[in-house]
Amino acid sequence: MSGEITPNIFEGFKLIANKGLSSHFQLSHSFILSSGKSSGYKFGSTYVGTQQISPNEAYPVLVGEMSPSGDLTANIIHQLTPSIRLRLMALVEKHRWLTCQYSAEYRSPLYSLTLAAGDVDVVNGRGLVPFFNNEALLLGNRFFVLIRPGLVDTEYTVGATMEKRLTPMPFTLVFSALISHLAGKYHFGLGLILG
Repeated sequence: MSGEITPNIFEGFKLIANKGLSSHFQLSHSFILSSGKSSGYKFGSTYVGTQQISPNEAYPVLVGEMSPSGDLTANIIHQLTPSIRLRLMALVEKHRWLTCQYSAEYRSPLYSLTLAAGDVDVVNGRGLVPFFNNEALLLGNRFFVLIRPGLVDTEYTVGATMEKRLTPMPFTLVFSALISHLAGKYHFGLGLILG
């Protein structure tokens, strides 16, 4: 979540069951109960490549989740060099590209730079292109501040997620909230991840 332009905020209750098939491949089943359109079942898979960066990091990472209706969320993360990381996130709904986010991150011992682009439409001059320097937002057509893992924007929208591993059990508890002060809307979520 830390590299996404916005955090993964959900509403309602979410139950995720993960099953590792090998050291590189994992499957997941998600069940979501919500009053919104996101209710239902999703099947997911994760592949972690063989390019070992550290004992806990390997690349490329490919993550996908699909609903029975064909809606797809896909993420690709690749570490090109020890200091350059690329990310791509795409969302397909009703057989149409709904959103796409790209980012390139450069890390040095003294500073980090991130250039991200979201929903870029060059023809109509739309999109989000923020530039991060040491996690501070410098440029974008809609100002927002990332509070990892959360956000605050200029439209008085505040959102965040929090995860708590329930050791020694193989469970993670997830809380999610999004508050839009101008619209007067509030969304809250509670999740449980198994495995």
